[in-house]
Amino acid sequence: MDGLTRLGGWQAALAGRPSVLGAVAPDYPNWLWDFLRARGSELARRMEPAAAA
Repeated sequence: MDGLTRLGGWQAALAGRPSVLGAVAPDYPNWLWDFLRARGSELARRMEPAAAA
């Protein structure tokens, strides 16, 4: 991202906004894993070895 200094400033400003910070629950990663696991999909089966590692 050489030469994109304005983009970095915009990204930092956006990441600090309360609306962005509050957009995802703190336990979202756990919720997502549980949701995907419950679906019984191929992705869920592939996730299990990664979680055990």
